[in-house]
Amino acid sequence: PLRLLAGYSVLVALPPLYLTQSRSGWIGMLLGSVTVIALLGLRRSVRRFLLLLLVAPVVLGAAGALVWMWSPMVQERIAQALQGNIRIQIWQDTWLMIQDRFWLGWGALSYRWVYPHYWIHMNSFLDPEYAHNDFIQAWAEYGLVGLLLLIAGAMVVVVRMVRQVRRTESDRTATLIIAFLGALVAMSAHACFDYNFHIYGNASVLVMMAGLAAGSLGPGVALPPSASAPSRQRWFALIGAALAVVALLVTARGITAYGLSLKADFDAADFKMEEAEAGYQRALRLEPRYWQAYIGLGHLYAGQAFWNRDSETKARQIESAEKAYQSALAINSWEGSAAFGLSRLYNLKGQPEEALRMLQGVVEKMPYHRDYLNQLGLQLRQMGRLAEALEVFKRARYFGPNEMAHVNIQSITRMLAQQAAPPAP
Repeated sequence: PLRLLAGYSVLVALPPLYLTQSRSGWIGMLLGSVTVIALLGLRRSVRRFLLLLLVAPVVLGAAGALVWMWSPMVQERIAQALQGNIRIQIWQDTWLMIQDRFWLGWGALSYRWVYPHYWIHMNSFLDPEYAHNDFIQAWAEYGLVGLLLLIAGAMVVVVRMVRQVRRTESDRTATLIIAFLGALVAMSAHACFDYNFHIYGNASVLVMMAGLAAGSLGPGVALPPSASAPSRQRWFALIGAALAVVALLVTARGITAYGLSLKADFDAADFKMEEAEAGYQRALRLEPRYWQAYIGLGHLYAGQAFWNRDSETKARQIESAEKAYQSALAINSWEGSAAFGLSRLYNLKGQPEEALRMLQGVVEKMPYHRDYLNQLGLQLRQMGRLAEALEVFKRARYFGPNEMAHVNIQSITRMLAQQAAPPAP
């Protein structure tokens, strides 16, 4: 039954894999399949392993060529890859990041906020949350030291697993190990062009397969009674169990806070303001440093203040929004949306210079963010600083089609021309 389910799963998975149009997914599937086929041959002999390692890529490559000849969609996707895309540009910028912190990197999860300072080669608007290469991004965040430690740890596991493919007497154990190694190769190949290891579902499946493979290598015998177990082993077991419980509780708290905040986002979008406010507050009680919930509260209060015509309650809403945004910035000073929210509040309070200062700070941290550049241009235009606004809108237009920048460039150019024209006699 397991073989039937496995074969059925392969057949069911192929059409969606084709329809995703993911070129890196296709590469991962081919390399993962070659790994599985070759390691199945290793169960018999090293000679068969080497033979399949040569034959499998040829056969699978020929199948891929047939699909390319038959499918216009595949032809188009391959042609697009040959022409190049934003990945090369992002990698060039990321290499500049790496050079400045070559050995130890910028820190875990820092890429999204550090990248904008090195955004030079990419000429299209995109939220650069990932480098579209997990290994390059790991180098940028953890440095060469961290990258080598990660690769070394993975290679220790791979080498030990490959040895067990030959040594184990159980075909089921060998098959589970081979499946994990095939999945690891497939995901690693895909991760050279995307951010597979940053996708929670993908990482969870890989960890599950690793656990099944490692668990199948256990002794398969009953553990000795705890009374007869050495005292040191009992303490290690208790400490391990306690750490697992703590990790479970911390994870559950974080996931619950995320869920509450996400539900509050939907409530706010549906104009259920009281439910949204209560959801954000519950999320913060669970996880006081969950800055996304503070931003949600800031947006909520700021939106209410914008439409409010009662001066007393409006002032309280502005104050609450300002505190929420400042709390978010205190936790994550790189988050631009909080500073942008503060600039809107300063405009509501009649403080355009403070609003401009906040927007300039945002653009300084994210100098190539199209939307923030547009907002800075609008702020300068509103304050009558037309020449500066024109330059900012030109910078925003650099990142591809941008109706707001285009319209403002035309309008401000006319206004400046009118100002420069000599007075009529």
